[in-house]
Amino acid sequence: MSRISDEDIMRVRDATDIVSVVAEYVVLKQRGSEFWGCCPFHNEKTPSFHVVSQTQRWHCFGCGEGGDVFKFLAKIEGLTFPEAVSYLAEKQGITLSKEENGLPSSYRARLIACCQETDAFFNLQLMRVNSADTAVAREYARTRGFDSTVCKKWHLGYAPGRGKLVAHLTEKGFSAQEMIDSNVALKDSTGGLRDRFFQRLMFPIHDLQGRTIAFGGRTIPNLLNPEHREIAKYLNTSNSPLFHKRDNLFGIDKAKASITTRGVAIVVEGYTDVIALHEAGFTQAVATLGTALTPEHVRLLRRFSKHIIYLFDGDSAGQKAADKAADLIDHFITPETGRDQTELSVAIIPGNSDPADYVASEGSQGLQRVLDNAQPLLLFALRRRLETYNLKRPEQRQAALEVAVALLYPFRNSLLAADYLNIIASDLATDYATVAATLERYEPPRTRVVHETITESDEAIASRDADEDRTQILDYSDMLARWERELLSLYVYNPSIRAELKARLHDNSWSQPLHALVAPALFDCDIQMSPAHLVDVISSRVEGSEQIWLVDTSQYLDRDASSLMDLASRMLRGKEIEELERDIARHKAKLKFSDTLDKKHYDELFAYLITLQNRLNNLRNSS
Repeated sequence: MSRISDEDIMRVRDATDIVSVVAEYVVLKQRGSEFWGCCPFHNEKTPSFHVVSQTQRWHCFGCGEGGDVFKFLAKIEGLTFPEAVSYLAEKQGITLSKEENGLPSSYRARLIACCQETDAFFNLQLMRVNSADTAVAREYARTRGFDSTVCKKWHLGYAPGRGKLVAHLTEKGFSAQEMIDSNVALKDSTGGLRDRFFQRLMFPIHDLQGRTIAFGGRTIPNLLNPEHREIAKYLNTSNSPLFHKRDNLFGIDKAKASITTRGVAIVVEGYTDVIALHEAGFTQAVATLGTALTPEHVRLLRRFSKHIIYLFDGDSAGQKAADKAADLIDHFITPETGRDQTELSVAIIPGNSDPADYVASEGSQGLQRVLDNAQPLLLFALRRRLETYNLKRPEQRQAALEVAVALLYPFRNSLLAADYLNIIASDLATDYATVAATLERYEPPRTRVVHETITESDEAIASRDADEDRTQILDYSDMLARWERELLSLYVYNPSIRAELKARLHDNSWSQPLHALVAPALFDCDIQMSPAHLVDVISSRVEGSEQIWLVDTSQYLDRDASSLMDLASRMLRGKEIEELERDIARHKAKLKFSDTLDKKHYDELFAYLITLQNRLNNLRNSS
């Protein structure tokens, strides 16, 4: 995706009311210029989530999350930052300079509109049009368990072919190029257009926001004509400016909320499996689109949950796909990854069933038992490799050991390795030391790819994560840090007192390095700048500064300048008291080691301590 310009980001931010956006997900109650509600990101009964319209920021005092409208939308919808900006731009009718793959956003919107209209056309054919073909299509859908309610919920459709879609889209004003780029039509041998899909049951594929961007079509047996050249059981939209198979999952728009709340994603291999699982209560199910699960898919699912179960069919094709899943094993499964650790598991449907058939015959409880028995992907891959050897023969056991340590080699420095060394030793009926020594001396062949990274941009992500790690996350349970934060926030949120407060804070000392960077940056800005724009400017200049403004601003409401300066005075006094208490504690600690001081230094230290204590007493007694 092309970089969105700062000017476009600012235009979208200025045109968007954060209260309106948040109110679509959270019931808010207004108090002055603030709005309060229960946090959508953690369970709570007492509202601690608040939105400040003045600065267009939100913050939860319960879980500590906070940010601007883009961060809120990205977090609640599982979007990237550019996706959040693009979504809000489209909502506000703002045309961004460039979008994905350099495609102008106005043209991208036309392609989405073309797909949406195609979706509506297909659905109308299945649900309303009376013909011999549509009757067969409806009957086939019914035999698959898709009654009218299911067809309506999933917006299933029927593609009649014979140029009917092209004629419909042409009548709606779409150009030939738009149909081709949307991949709903193709050029025929004469240079004209023909429908890409015909006589198929259609499954619309949506993006995270629920917009139709592609289609999958399944042949209907009783309509299969030997003269048709397209005889593949499933036909998917090819990669297009809107859609890439490696990046998208069927049902992700419907499943994302459930994946988040249940803490696990279930990945299957077919549209019908997804629908059947959702109807059985497994609403966190999604499907790949004619490909195996890719690193890009894993990265997408990690936005919503760190636990992914790959559910395979029990037939030979499913077993082969399960074996290939080992390519997804990477450093994200190790505990050293920290909060980004991903739990990848594998579950196999018993017998030759697929998930749809199995849940139909065994019910939800039966499928849940299969999911409960899911194995970690690394363990599954290890056991699959070992079972190909005759472990009763010494030479076969040695070969199995080499294969096992090859799988483990990329994680040899992880705590995970120690656990799996024990598993390998047990499975091969040998001792831990032998396996550990084999791993230590193992050298992977240079031409052999043992480990595939989770995504092509992992190096960039690692670099970014390293930068984020360097950002200081302040502990505002520290009283001195809290006083400083309150003073800086008071300055930001109240332009009427900035001139006077700036004079009192200008030579102030700051205990936190971040505060020491932010304060002069604030004082360099125009004192009449709005709080929202001031926060944006400081955020661009000082990394990590946004955490300072996430405070309860209700104490600033309905106060005149004089009252606000009284509040500032109380804050400054509280800050000074905290500084004196810490200084006194440090000097008292020095006196405990008085045997290292001569009498002169001891007397000087004692006198200074008395001076500090007197100043502290005077401050505490002042009104």
